[in-house]
Amino acid sequence: MRRVNITGGNLSLMDYCTAGPQFASGGFISDSKTGNVINGSQQQYFVRDSSIGDWSNGVWNQVFSGVDGAPAQSFPNPPYTTLDSTPISREKPYLTLDAAGQYGVFVPAVRKDSAGTTWENGPTAGRRIPLSDFFVARPGDSVKTINSQLARGKNLLLTPGSTTSIRASRSSGRTPSCSGSAWPPSPPSMAPCR
Repeated sequence: MRRVNITGGNLSLMDYCTAGPQFASGGFISDSKTGNVINGSQQQYFVRDSSIGDWSNGVWNQVFSGVDGAPAQSFPNPPYTTLDSTPISREKPYLTLDAAGQYGVFVPAVRKDSAGTTWENGPTAGRRIPLSDFFVARPGDSVKTINSQLARGKNLLLTPGSTTSIRASRSSGRTPSCSGSAWPPSPPSMAPCR
């Protein structure tokens, strides 16, 4: 889970909708703000550069890096590994829509010794790339077509759907490795290939 703000209730990391609390086996939260987190039976979990209200428990290993509100370091009992800050990280790029209704891809800046979200105390540092600078590849687009667009200087954005792994190349000598999502469909995967 990335870049979400959960308000007005608890966040449960296990399924309560089918036959009561169910088993869960790990996950990831980044650049997010939550209230109390009901961890349940998560065996491994990694939370980075976020803000949480409380964390309910841990089964095996729960890692917190740069998380405001994280439990105190106490591994192995309870199994919390807690770092006050994240030495170096960069959040994934994401789609944006500006005031004029134009889409773009925002590429967050690298952060060093960070804690908390990128957005709680002001705009996220980074740069916006207009969508017109991207080739939006869809399932069925050939590697030849994708490579042609990369050779023209376009970045690559893969849409959801069933795709095979590809190795796309640039005439600059850099070789971006990009692959699409198979199933289930998810929001567009963004791989700025510069």
